Amino acid sequence: MRVCFAPFDIARKLPESGAPMRISTSLLLAVAAIACRAQPTSVDLRPELRTLGLEPRAQGPRGTCSVFTTCEAIEFALAKRRGRPERLSVVFLNWSAGQFAGGPSDGNFFHNALGGFERFGPCGEAAMPYRDRFDAALAPSPAALDEAA
Repeated sequence: MRVCFAPFDIARKLPESGAPMRISTSLLLAVAAIACRAQPTSVDLRPELRTLGLEPRAQGPRGTCSVFTTCEAIEFALAKRRGRPERLSVVFLNWSAGQFAGGPSDGNFFHNALGGFERFGPCGEAAMPYRDRFDAALAPSPAALDEAA
């Protein structure tokens, strides 16, 4: 398997900030490489998330764990950078992951969530709140798409 280290930039307006956010593939790969070194078998980040104002959220019975993890990793990075929490829409990220992967799915792979994030950006939780049930026909409103662009 060949891994490309050429960075791609993700520059999107984030909810209420207007500031561009840039993440590169090389940065993500560097973080993954560090994470693959000998590390503890488990880490509880809930106290640090709470310190940043990001209470853990429940996904309920849906298979959206990788989308939740990706969304909360982005929220964590934003909160560390900006010094304030910003809740993003897991549903919008799940929709964009499905668009990137070629069809709707209740949950997705990490690379599809990141690909959807790169293509569409994020929108705030209020624009497309989490639901207990998956709706394959659900699409973002024009306002949610504008917020994410």
